[in-house]
Amino acid sequence: MKPHVWDVQLTERGLKDVEGGRYAHEHKNDCDQWKVSFPQAKVDHVDVTGIVEDGVHAKVGAIIAFALTPVGVAFIKLLPALGGDNTNKLIDAQTARKYLDQQSPKDDAFAKRNATFEFEKYDDGWKPTQRHQ
Repeated sequence: MKPHVWDVQLTERGLKDVEGGRYAHEHKNDCDQWKVSFPQAKVDHVDVTGIVEDGVHAKVGAIIAFALTPVGVAFIKLLPALGGDNTNKLIDAQTARKYLDQQSPKDDAFAKRNATFEFEKYDDGWKPTQRHQ
């Protein structure tokens, strides 16, 4: 619009992928700014790997599988340029290698994360507690 002032609009695809709408509005001089969030992955399914029951308490081990979004795929491809390979902390190494080695990766692979959920037994059945890892 003039030096150091741009009018940036999201594409139709970008608007579709925004999670939760615009937030954090700021107005400085000639700049009117909003922030948006793009999810890098979405929960696809949960695989239960084990259950340990101890009286009225139980711990459930699980693997949460996340389907990577196009933003997540782009992020993985940028990891080496961000300094250091933190890939193993974010997703499983096999998924990262698959994406880093492909020219045009698909967004249907899974990142996986181990999790533990705690439950308590009540008269009407098992209920999750707020604590999970």
